Amino acid sequence: MLWGNLRLLNSPESTRGRRPLLLLQGASWPLYSTFSYVYFRKKSPILALVWTGAYWLLTVASVALSLKSGRRDVALSLGTLLAWLTLATPVAAYGAARNPDPLLGYDPGY
Repeated sequence: MLWGNLRLLNSPESTRGRRPLLLLQGASWPLYSTFSYVYFRKKSPILALVWTGAYWLLTVASVALSLKSGRRDVALSLGTLLAWLTLATPVAAYGAARNPDPLLGYDPGY
């Protein structure tokens, strides 16, 4: 992922799709860097689901835009992240539904 982002950053400003891809990647990094805080520190599986789902959507959009813009290198650099998030999102949904969330006051009632 870092390799693809560096290639994108180092590409000329006139490169097709560069700015929207940089915006998508820029929106992804705060989610990545704050996930541990919302899940482990705040103990919120619901917020973890929101973070994971949003990160998945941004990654799907980044891959789609990369391919549309002819930036196959960027799309490939996001491949393992996309695979992981495709698995992690339904796992996070299951965890959010089955576990209490003291931050948001959710109790599954077991």
